[in-house]
Amino acid sequence: MTSTDVTVRVARKDDMKAVSDLTVNVGWHCRVEYLETMRQASPDGFFIAEKDDTIVGTAYAINHTDSLASFGLSITKEEYRKQGIQRRLLQEQFQYAAGRNIGLNSVDQHRKEVYIKIGFKHVDFEIICYHGRVCHSTLPVFDKVAKNVIKILPISQIPFDSLVKYDSQIYPSERQEFLQIWCQGRDVNTFIAMNENDEIVGYVNLMPMNDNDFYFSPLFAENSEIAEMLMIISLHNLPDSAAVNMLAIKTNLEAVELARKYNMCQELYTLYRQYTKEVLNLPVEKIFSLLSPAII
Repeated sequence: MTSTDVTVRVARKDDMKAVSDLTVNVGWHCRVEYLETMRQASPDGFFIAEKDDTIVGTAYAINHTDSLASFGLSITKEEYRKQGIQRRLLQEQFQYAAGRNIGLNSVDQHRKEVYIKIGFKHVDFEIICYHGRVCHSTLPVFDKVAKNVIKILPISQIPFDSLVKYDSQIYPSERQEFLQIWCQGRDVNTFIAMNENDEIVGYVNLMPMNDNDFYFSPLFAENSEIAEMLMIISLHNLPDSAAVNMLAIKTNLEAVELARKYNMCQELYTLYRQYTKEVLNLPVEKIFSLLSPAII
């Protein structure tokens, strides 16, 4: 079989179960609801490859601004690899991105080298996925570590525009439509840190990638003390023994220390952030966990 036997099209909501099965095939185990959230965030940029009415590959692209895009979720079913399917999907992604600077997270050293060859020659930081489990009995009580001037509120209690504005101080664009989908989806919890002037100084989004596996996606904060308060609130709101993951930039040593402090010691994988045109000038010291394995 060659890639000419494969049809590539935009994914639909009813494709997400088959895409979820693909993620299980490669050990990612993304639940349908998580994938549907991603699809809603970029409905024309979520692609699938079909062979004889069977979904055998997928890839995702999102255009953040007129000059910036992200690629992710590049999967081909094992028995269909090395047949040009990912090349076909990449063509659709590049066409959708339409000349923008494209960022992606490559899974390992080999994949990093492959992406360099096809144009992702600007390599930025390394990302470590720390993994652990919630243990309520060892968690500190929030009131004993919280600073008097900081309060933590659920997203429903703040003007959404203020969250968008704060996020754009860390991410290089205002992404209101995306955040509305990402932070207010099914089974998602988002908490906001406010200072004494009612200004946002950090936020965390808890995204269930599957039924009992959660990601801090993202965890942004002005400093490590605020990040720790957001983390404690988040962990108290997760089921005991739930799996929890943190995508920390390797050079943010405070983020690495925070992950280890709360027993997220196992390193699941390392990602490399790459771009086609230029790296972004991001405030790494405020990024304690990335938004997802695919998006900053």
